Amino acid sequence: MDEQSLDWTQQESPEPWQFSQFNTLRGSVTSSFENALCMEVAAEGVNIGSWFSPYSRDRGGIDLVNNNVYRCQFDFVTDQTSVGKTPLISMIISNFDPDGGGFGGPNVYHGVTFILDHFGGQNAPLSSGSFGRESHWIWFTPPPVLTPQWRDPMTGIFTAGNDTINDMRIRFDVLDIDGTSWLGGEDFGKVCLTRFDIDRFNLDDKVIVETLYDAQELTDAIADPINGAHLAVGFDSQIEFSDGNVTLRPLDADAGWTNELVGIVPGDTNFPFFTGGPELEDNYPVPWGDECLYEITASFSAPDELSEISSPDMIRIGIDNPTQELIGLGNVTANLMRIGMPKMGEPQIYTAFFHANSVTLSEVPGHRRLRPRIDVICHGGLFNGTSTNFGGVTIHSMTVNKVRF
Repeated sequence: MDEQSLDWTQQESPEPWQFSQFNTLRGSVTSSFENALCMEVAAEGVNIGSWFSPYSRDRGGIDLVNNNVYRCQFDFVTDQTSVGKTPLISMIISNFDPDGGGFGGPNVYHGVTFILDHFGGQNAPLSSGSFGRESHWIWFTPPPVLTPQWRDPMTGIFTAGNDTINDMRIRFDVLDIDGTSWLGGEDFGKVCLTRFDIDRFNLDDKVIVETLYDAQELTDAIADPINGAHLAVGFDSQIEFSDGNVTLRPLDADAGWTNELVGIVPGDTNFPFFTGGPELEDNYPVPWGDECLYEITASFSAPDELSEISSPDMIRIGIDNPTQELIGLGNVTANLMRIGMPKMGEPQIYTAFFHANSVTLSEVPGHRRLRPRIDVICHGGLFNGTSTNFGGVTIHSMTVNKVRF
């Protein structure tokens, strides 16, 4: 079902989208409308800018529909003709309305896809330098879309009190960060969004083509390097593998979490990104297929009552690859009274979708693979997070299926 579309090649202005720049003391972004939404950056500086849509559907945003997943086609071009030097861009679909507009989206959920010009530029914006692709496909649904609390008729996201604030807006970012990370110090040039088209599908129409990764038991590769099959790494956490699950709690129960990120991924501590080989395949267990659609699922529960009322600030699930060309993440936050956070009892399924677009040109063994990932995040300044979190979360499983609609 068609949801929203806009072709700027047929428009005389960028309206109703707007531009905003960040961190102007350390860099700058030049915005322009050239029958496309364009942003240009120099190689120097921290250059961050965004074009963004209105929030509500009647102003050009997207209306959240129960039990649906959104398929988004975004068309990009760049004037950069040298492979590896196109600025990093991202697309964000978020339940966020910083401009008010009478709606005040509470930022309960969002999806972000990072698009990087690496290893031959297969997934970069289309360039006259004979690399990149014009159309990029991104699929998104809020991760807790299948949970009972999300659909609860009395308190869920579609109740009368919440229905006017569960829309989404679209954001096109350039993230040209100076330095060696992602070779950001070498990137420069102009990137443009020329058009987009969004439609949606009922999740009941999903067909599983093949199960590519199915971890129903999570085991600790740090404590048991021979038999363990998962890494869980944080900075200020108690991480307990038990009975095939992993439970995360603050290291100091009285102090709680104030600033923490715990990542859970397949594999062990031996993952040679640059040289590749068999040692990389257990960390990236999913074959990367051209234009394939993947569903990543993970099951969560709250280990106790405290974890329901003082949950982490954000949970995200997604997928990435060794070449870091495409990174897709689905996020749910603790906003709106933790409506999307895990509950006690039976594990609850959270989901994210990822369209593979183009397989990397890299021929390093193991580079043409993907891995699912889970991140648990706490930060008082992040997405209206609380200053301290005392509860935890249990992760029970991780699965990747190739699917179609």
